[in-house]
Amino acid sequence: MAKNKKKIYIVLIIVLIMMVGVLTSASDGASTAETDKYMLAISDIIEINELEAPDDGTLYIYTLPVGSTISITAKSEGVRNTISCYDSKNNKIKTFSMTSDGKASNIDQPIPIDTTVYYTVSSDDVKNYFMSVDIIHEQETELFYFIVKDEDDSVDLVVNAEPTDASLLIDGEEMAFQAYEINKYNYFKLRDLAMVLSGTDKQFEVIWDEDKQAIVITTNTPYTVQGGELEIKDTGIQTGMANESTIYLDGQEVNMVAYNINGNNYFKLRDLGEALDFAVIWDAETNSIRIDTKQSYFE
Repeated sequence: MAKNKKKIYIVLIIVLIMMVGVLTSASDGASTAETDKYMLAISDIIEINELEAPDDGTLYIYTLPVGSTISITAKSEGVRNTISCYDSKNNKIKTFSMTSDGKASNIDQPIPIDTTVYYTVSSDDVKNYFMSVDIIHEQETELFYFIVKDEDDSVDLVVNAEPTDASLLIDGEEMAFQAYEINKYNYFKLRDLAMVLSGTDKQFEVIWDEDKQAIVITTNTPYTVQGGELEIKDTGIQTGMANESTIYLDGQEVNMVAYNINGNNYFKLRDLGEALDFAVIWDAETNSIRIDTKQSYFE
């Protein structure tokens, strides 16, 4: 099962003459694109996805791991480069140029002939919905699209879930939950949290959409009690299976880590805090987790 997969919908806005680039594999493990003006090389490509471009052509999206290196060597005068970062609405939110020392620069200038500029993909790039390498020469721009995946964030299909011994406080009031620790993170039953947060500023509804086979979360909506919430039945270590259902938050598909344990969906508490914007605070001295609905989420 694919993990943390992003569904990417890219609208190409044609400015000047823009072409979508295609890489070919080289013998040294890197993939390259070479013309009489430049050579582009990208290392360690994980996978290549084909999408339909607006002009009925094919658009390639390259998935890169953290640590992958992108480099451009100029073979003629006037070659410039930009790396562009986009959000989920295809808005360009940041741009920078590669340099010969591997640093990001805000200065857009031509690459000297026979000079190589490069950039090493970082964990910060995972936050971008997608990115592109833009190679500009005179009135022509060629684009190579990519997304960045942190392979350390892959989701285990089957996990051991150990009941957490930490207490939980909701806006200062201690409450009993069936909760588990999985890979050093705390997971809580989605409907339990929906029930206890109902009536607060961070209330949300949870609905199962049978047609879409999806979990639908709607914020600012009181929770409808289904029965069985806040029951504590299971003791000892349980087996959790990675959730395969699509998750929608206010109509938008989102990626959140969740496991099905004995027929119930348990979500990583910090993922929910970030998505629903409530503070999750760990107090080591009292071995307690505090949820504060009056504060926004913070790391």
